[in-house]
Amino acid sequence: MNSDNRIKNEKKFLCEEINPDDGVDPRKYFSKVSKSYSNRKAFQLCKEIKLTLNLTFAGELVDPYLQNLSVHDMKPIPNSADLLVILIWIGDWDYFDETEILSAVKKVYGYLRSEVARSINRKRVPAFSIRLLNPQEVKL
Repeated sequence: MNSDNRIKNEKKFLCEEINPDDGVDPRKYFSKVSKSYSNRKAFQLCKEIKLTLNLTFAGELVDPYLQNLSVHDMKPIPNSADLLVILIWIGDWDYFDETEILSAVKKVYGYLRSEVARSINRKRVPAFSIRLLNPQEVKL
């Protein structure tokens, strides 16, 4: 009789029926599985920068195109050194002009980075890639 058959016979002798959890370490079996977030710090940084940019767009900029923008979402691409900022127009749809809005954002790009640098505590401020969503394609 080989060793595998002997082990199976011993298990049958010790229990009524064999289950998949037989022979598993109880510390492993009953341990709580924690949720592990991939790149948690990058998403935490995105949340902090999103708040800063929303406050900057809402109160510190005088251009009406910029005051009617809001940060819809932020994603690290591929890490927290570069961020994709997805903006959404929250103003009147009659005044929505994508080229004018993007040129206004490009004019204040340096100011936005300096505001982000002031609010976060990092050695290097991440670079932004800006994308503007059409108001009709967004479901809030």
